[in-house]
Amino acid sequence: VAAGHPGLIKGNMLKAGSTVLDFGVNIVDGKVVGDADPESIGAVAAAYSPTPGGTGPVTALVLARNTIAAGYAALSGDLDHVVDVLPNSH
Repeated sequence: VAAGHPGLIKGNMLKAGSTVLDFGVNIVDGKVVGDADPESIGAVAAAYSPTPGGTGPVTALVLARNTIAAGYAALSGDLDHVVDVLPNSH
């Protein structure tokens, strides 16, 4: 979820056993909240990654990786293959 609307996703919108990854970042009354309503989805979702405390580190890591890849691509002049310029650990 990343809609930019706090509490948008409610439990009645989910199938039982769903997994919710909340990537939304909103400020409500001075606090960071996500786009899912944790109280209503808690009884329905099998797993929930909240905001804050859930996906933030992944978002920061992907942003850093993409920034580094874009820098390498710009230096090499190969902007058509930005995701291919970093070494793969696999």
